[in-house]
Amino acid sequence: MILEGFGMRLIRLREEDIETVRIHRNSESVRRDMEFRDEITPEMQRKWFAGINNEFNNYFIIEFKGEQAGLIYGASIDWEKNETGNGGIFIWNEKFKETPIPISA
Repeated sequence: MILEGFGMRLIRLREEDIETVRIHRNSESVRRDMEFRDEITPEMQRKWFAGINNEFNNYFIIEFKGEQAGLIYGASIDWEKNETGNGGIFIWNEKFKETPIPISA
């Protein structure tokens, strides 16, 4: 699934993307702002993805002008109530921090 608007694309997270996300999530510039700050191993990442890759979670890579900027998600979705349990975003590409890209996503 790909959502497009505001000059960007939100591309649903696929298994082939999880190593890229893991590498960026482990970077000090991202990790310092997270509740869980330990290094994430490839096995931990695979287990995490297996748990979120379903119809109740929407995780997307943020792409702007062909360049990956970060990750945004809505999780624990209750489709009957039209509610999202939680959501978040992290921007790993420094040039997109403190720009309209995060809020636009």
